[in-house]
Amino acid sequence: MSGLIGELIEGIVDFVTDVWVARRLRANRGRPERSLGDDAAKVAVLICRCWDWACSPWSAVR
Repeated sequence: MSGLIGELIEGIVDFVTDVWVARRLRANRGRPERSLGDDAAKVAVLICRCWDWACSPWSAVR
């Protein structure tokens, strides 16, 4: 997909998939369940931290 709408849909699908994978991994490791909102918040924080880490060298180049 191209364009703004396509990228938005792709981002939402990626996020939902990341939350689903995180919940499955947590269940497979035998850890207690958390709410869907807690898992979504943890994934969002992880994505933001990884994005900052990945993009920080580029901000130094500018």
